[in-house]
Amino acid sequence: MREYSPTEKPLSSWKEIASYLGCDERTCLRWEKKFGLPVHRAGGSQSKSLVFAYKDELDEWLKRRREGEPADPSPKAPARSQSSRRLPFLLGLLPAVVLMILGARVLFIKSAGVDASQPYDFKVERSMLIVTNKKGAELWSFDTGVGDLIDEAAYRQHFGYRKKGSDERIIMPWLKIEDINGDGRAETLFNVKTTNDVAPTDLICFDSRGSKLWVYSPGREMTFGDKHYSPDYALDAVDVLDMGPTVPKKIFVMMRQKPNWPSYIATLSPQGQVLGEYWNAGRFSDYGLIDIDNDGAPALVLVGTNNEYRKGFLAVLDPDSVWGSSPQDGDYKSPDLKPGSELFYLLFPRTEVDRLEFSQREAMSTVDMLKNNRLMVVALLSRIIYELNQRMEVDMVIISDGFREKYRKYQAEGGIFPGKLDEEAYAEALAKAVVYFDGERWTTTPTRNKKNLGIYLQKEPKHPGMPVT
Repeated sequence: MREYSPTEKPLSSWKEIASYLGCDERTCLRWEKKFGLPVHRAGGSQSKSLVFAYKDELDEWLKRRREGEPADPSPKAPARSQSSRRLPFLLGLLPAVVLMILGARVLFIKSAGVDASQPYDFKVERSMLIVTNKKGAELWSFDTGVGDLIDEAAYRQHFGYRKKGSDERIIMPWLKIEDINGDGRAETLFNVKTTNDVAPTDLICFDSRGSKLWVYSPGREMTFGDKHYSPDYALDAVDVLDMGPTVPKKIFVMMRQKPNWPSYIATLSPQGQVLGEYWNAGRFSDYGLIDIDNDGAPALVLVGTNNEYRKGFLAVLDPDSVWGSSPQDGDYKSPDLKPGSELFYLLFPRTEVDRLEFSQREAMSTVDMLKNNRLMVVALLSRIIYELNQRMEVDMVIISDGFREKYRKYQAEGGIFPGKLDEEAYAEALAKAVVYFDGERWTTTPTRNKKNLGIYLQKEPKHPGMPVT
């Protein structure tokens, strides 16, 4: 009978046992109960007692399982009693050593960023979402029941964060794996996308073990002017707004009506409660959480198109005060919505190029913060670039190579009068043609929405963005 020696170091936790066997902890518990996995407990048979296991016993158990021996709820240990091995182990398990080992393991895990039970990556197989750890081992799975779920390649492209595609358009995230509620465990935000864009879509939040925490279903029936729009909405983006270490994170979602133009963004709490909505009469193209004035409080910056004015827009909102609608009139104004909470709302001028490219409307496609604390906004069709300072004044208009190429092309086709373009004068004219909503009317004078100057010192409306009562 061989007794325990210091060279035969046991596995001293469920995590170590699971790591040695290449599975998760829940699987180990199931194997112990159903197949007699040889695991010992220092404090008796209680499930919460200190557990340990010996590698040679695990190897022998695995060997028997591979050879097809029937499951035996009592492990076939070698010819030595468990008590004879447990006693030397417990005698050698001095409190100081235990503390040192546990402390070292915690430090190692934190420094290496490795936790086999933490969600890290994913797979999509047919209708199934499969969440894995950093080593690629499956942690849990969820069957959406959707026969035409978008494939893994598409989800992979839209995984994690916003990015620019090869055509300079923004690729928005559909799937996030991140600790959103500050409990130290990663949640999974999954946008159920189908190949049929008209099909209903949901945003589902799962905890680290795969339990469904909540579901957000976008859209509702809305009225603009005298027209009614169905509650069919596609969810185009899901992201997490990190406002700083002392402020709870917010979930950001972006939706569009199918197939019409009403669009809106919403902010949600980590528990899935709707905090606010902001509606726009046209599609959103990009967004950013940007500290535009270096005061430590980031703003939510949105760009896209405004269908009423057929121009590209930029809006700036406080993430804690999101409600209402973009400034609209007539058929584009909703009787169900309050005036919007935007700090700024700008419209950018049209050009000969974008009118010939697509006569209906222009859009601003991207917004980014430059190292000189300027916002850079790029027009989708004309490729004109605007740089704005902290007061949203136009500091510079850049005539890009893309604009020059298109300008020369339409000159050759006869759509634009021949002759050399005076780029300096053209850029100056575009800068002067940017208009701002001051809360009542449009003006070429750079200004905030004056009706919202003091709005952030007040308490948020009880139902921001919801129908007026």
